[in-house]
Amino acid sequence: MTAVRAYLDAGFDEVYIGQIGPGQDAFFTACRDKLLPALSA
Repeated sequence: MTAVRAYLDAGFDEVYIGQIGPGQDAFFTACRDKLLPALSA
């Protein structure tokens, strides 16, 4: 999350975050429940 925040603070208006491999559902759940709320705070 700190790495993503650094890009947003630098003025990027789009940041791509991807998951390669198994566990796609868990990845999207974690993004929805943890990453996105933390970045929008």
